Amino acid sequence: MNKKIKALISASLLSLSLQTNANDRVDLADIYADVLLYRPIGLAMTIAGSVIFAAISPMLAIAELNPSNQAFADAKNGLVITPYDFTFNRPLGVLRPGPDEYQKR
Repeated sequence: MNKKIKALISASLLSLSLQTNANDRVDLADIYADVLLYRPIGLAMTIAGSVIFAAISPMLAIAELNPSNQAFADAKNGLVITPYDFTFNRPLGVLRPGPDEYQKR
């Protein structure tokens, strides 16, 4: 790969990582692993979870007939919202939620 392209990719990834707190240090290797491995896996999980959620939603609607049951909301959170948040709503290089929402892995 051309040196200019590598420098451009590195600069882009570093600028995207500025979403973290100023006190947090995120390694460049963590950012690369996040962009090249974890985000694509999270996107696949989001798509698969959405498909599964759509497939089981008629059964969830039947389960919702019981007023004490929150099957629809629980399934939505587990299958769609959680993978979506992991993929799109977290800073680069930060994998697990911590005391102040996200911490370095």
